[in-house]
Order: sequence, then structure tokens, then C-alpha cells
Amino acid sequence: MKRLTATKRLKSTWINFEPFSSLLRILLGLSIYSFGVYLTIYVNIGLAPWDCLAVGISRYTLLNYGGAMAAVSLAAIVIQLLLHERIGIATVLDAIITGNLTQLFCNISP
Repeated sequence: MKRLTATKRLKSTWINFEPFSSLLRILLGLSIYSFGVYLTIYVNIGLAPWDCLAVGISRYTLLNYGGAMAAVSLAAIVIQLLLHERIGIATVLDAIITGNLTQLFCNISP
């Protein structure tokens, strides 16, 4: 008897779970990344250039880190669209979720 792998079992059902599982992996990855950015901000060991830009904007404007990161990411998406680059759902989710989730971690930290 032939054994079915997990992907073949998923494909053999009438419900397609692939979009849901990929969306779940994207959200899990963005959550882990946001927590990592929060840790680098909290322990003050240095930031990545993209995060440093958002922290700099948040220090000199009324925006908090989450708002600054979302604004910078959405500006990058607009530039990509103007250059006719393809963007996916993960790019849009990254622009919306990463900065705001990092800001949430900063707000709930002691």
C-alpha cells in the first residue's frame, strides 16, 4: 500500500488548505521577526538600517515606532508600484504588521 505524504493528503481533500497554511507561516514569521526587533530595541545593542530609520523618524516626529515603520514601509511599497515591481500579500502584511507588532511589544514591556 502506498503511503500518502501530508501534502498529498491535503491535496486529495476537497478543501484547499495551502493558502491558509502559507498565511499562517507568514504571520508566524512576521511575529518572530517583530519580537526580534523589539529585543534589539529593548537591549540597545544596535539596529538594522531599516529599523534605525524608523526609530530616528519616531524620535523627531509625533509618530511612534510602529507608525514610523508602517509609513516607511508603505512608502517603499508605493515606490515599488511606481517602478512596476510585483508585490505580494506578504509584502503588504510586512508593511502593516511588523512595525505595529513591535510597537505593541514595546508598549507592554515593563
